[in-house]
Amino acid sequence: MKYVKLFFVIGLLVYSACLLTLDFQQGRYAVRGYFSDIVSDKNFTLSYKALFGINTSISVLLLGGCALLYLVCIGASSSKPTGSMSSGSKSSLFLWSQVVFFLYIAADERLRIHEWLGGFFKVEDAFILLALGVLETFFIVYLGDVIRQPWQTKIYLLIACLFFGLMVFVDAFIHSDIFGRLAVEDLSKLWAVVFLFAYAWCSTMERLSVSESEALRRN
Repeated sequence: MKYVKLFFVIGLLVYSACLLTLDFQQGRYAVRGYFSDIVSDKNFTLSYKALFGINTSISVLLLGGCALLYLVCIGASSSKPTGSMSSGSKSSLFLWSQVVFFLYIAADERLRIHEWLGGFFKVEDAFILLALGVLETFFIVYLGDVIRQPWQTKIYLLIACLFFGLMVFVDAFIHSDIFGRLAVEDLSKLWAVVFLFAYAWCSTMERLSVSESEALRRN
């Protein structure tokens, strides 16, 4: 597992470096096809057609993976008695909120829902994403007991927040014609999703470990 993670991170670093370099050297039109939402590749000139919309594909896969991990947590928690009704309800509410949240974000990434909402409410669509980020912060801090989690797990969440903040800032305030802007925005989003997945993975492993320990004590 260690080498799988290492291979994935190195591959993602190389991928990011290549697209950043391409954007800075040739501009956003040279990389837009790789970062594009999956609609049609006929308007994009790509060196590798198979990589059309690759950023969106990776993000959707990881976001769906986050939802699946929290579903695993729900399955594990439903098989054991809770210490108290309030703590059990709070944990269950948090887990279900994460399943719904990440399924929605995955759908948004694929279907560009935030862009439609931005047009409907006549606001910058980056602020729609910011509102979702604030909502997720409430879920994690108030319902998820993030304060009690190990530092390694919290570091993943913090890094995800930093990348997410960078993405929103670039999207809202940096002019679209600036070289490197598109790559920085979309790669920030991708890395935020990667660290959200890492956070979800660690949280799931912690919950499964606790469930296993409690099961052993009961037996």
